[in-house]
Amino acid sequence: MTSLTARVPERVRTPFTHVPGALWIVLLFLIIASTINPFFGTANNLREIVIQCAVLGILACGTSLLLIAGLIDFAIGAEVSLVTAVTGSMLMAGDPLVLCLAAGVLTGVAAAGLQGLVVAVFKVTPFIVSLGASTAYLGLALLVANGRPFSIGNNLENYGLGSTFSIPNVVITLIVVALLFIVLLRCTRFGRHIYALGGSERASFLAGVRVQRLKLLAYVIAGVTVGVAGITLMARAGTGSPTIGTGYELQALAAAVIGGTSFSGGRGTVAGTLIGVVLLISIGSLLALMNVSGSVTNVVTGAIVVVAAIVDQVRSGKLRLVNTLA
Repeated sequence: MTSLTARVPERVRTPFTHVPGALWIVLLFLIIASTINPFFGTANNLREIVIQCAVLGILACGTSLLLIAGLIDFAIGAEVSLVTAVTGSMLMAGDPLVLCLAAGVLTGVAAAGLQGLVVAVFKVTPFIVSLGASTAYLGLALLVANGRPFSIGNNLENYGLGSTFSIPNVVITLIVVALLFIVLLRCTRFGRHIYALGGSERASFLAGVRVQRLKLLAYVIAGVTVGVAGITLMARAGTGSPTIGTGYELQALAAAVIGGTSFSGGRGTVAGTLIGVVLLISIGSLLALMNVSGSVTNVVTGAIVVVAAIVDQVRSGKLRLVNTLA
């Protein structure tokens, strides 16, 4: 029987392997950005950047988990919208807060878990499943919210805008989620199986791993981050919208890949992903301070994903530029 331990990359045991390079890039960008716009480096702006990292960081943890396992979910933006629509509708109906929050998280779990079920049971390509799910979930969010934005009043104000020991509550949520994912991937058999699955699905199967169940569980866990992120986003904004999550799928993917997570699976760290999140949010903050259109930010994000994907291919040895161009 194939040894599963042998298939687990060394970076599972040393999760900060790829962090220093990405970290230096972030530090260099912060210095350059502060030079370009002095307000960028102020304490208030840096605090706002950290707060803005909360929603994207939570989503990116789940995205990173899926990518490491060789899976993908392009529907998380629509799933976030659906979570806010369900939670917001219940809040406006006067349902108990705890019940509303539970329904929000369960909506994220169900939305992602359904994709995992299709991938695991019917063995449909994850990319195709997530594209179809994205359209379906967006339509469902529009139906639930009657196609218009809504206000949740001050129901989640203490969470979204409040602090505990001077640390914003949403940042505390991000820290807790990130630590849980680090422990999950580093210190559990599930984490080792996730890396092994991304490295070689066939080898994992031969080693006795219940591959299809593992895929389903990965989607379910990622769904939890969607639910938490959707609630956090709505709490910060004080409002919801059936399209509020649009664009987060690309940003989460970009953050994970920038942080060293491989498109082909089997490689990545939560710490690296969070550094990718900081870089993306920092770029957005600088562009906003320079009064640059949000459309330009989307162009930059898309370009970063493409460049990061090329770097990943070169780093993994799947693309040799010299031979390709010869």
